[in-house]
Amino acid sequence: MLRGYIAQSRAMLRDTLLELLPNEGSYPTRIPGFALHRFDHAAPPRPMTYTPMLVVVVQGKKWVKIGTEEFIYGDHTCFVAGVNAPVFCCVQEASPEKPYLALTIDLDSFLFSKFLMLERSCPVFGPKSGPVFGPESGRRFLSGAQVKEISDELLDACLRLLRLQAKPAQIPFLAPLFRQEIHYRLLLGGAV
Repeated sequence: MLRGYIAQSRAMLRDTLLELLPNEGSYPTRIPGFALHRFDHAAPPRPMTYTPMLVVVVQGKKWVKIGTEEFIYGDHTCFVAGVNAPVFCCVQEASPEKPYLALTIDLDSFLFSKFLMLERSCPVFGPKSGPVFGPESGRRFLSGAQVKEISDELLDACLRLLRLQAKPAQIPFLAPLFRQEIHYRLLLGGAV
């Protein structure tokens, strides 16, 4: 993809979130398992339980501690939680002028399994090229948690999912496709 397009996509993602989130808080969307977040101030750590999810930070920084592992993620990175886990977390970087902006998408282990089954049955991924997913490919999947740089393609899929908020009639048709693409991009990039 072209760099200019991606820079424009990142700006559109930020501007769309600012428009949809005039006030602080976490907001569910019309798409089940898809939520938007805005925080104007840093906060002390608090306990939570994370479920399998993707967190895409558009602006600001967040800190998460799972067991003894600590993760810091911010602008244009993603945090992937592959399992249910008790965590301590907080927004580290946010201000009214430059709020923390993020979106979260619940992950579905059934979709990951479906892609793994498709890979085994698709002739394009036959013995010549080796497996794309799974342990034989060297990719980890369904790990406890990790921070990754968000790929251009994953960013684009998230932006398209977000844009559906303005077109509710299209949600039942396109949201499942965009969610599938997001799961696929995570597996392809070895992020889960």
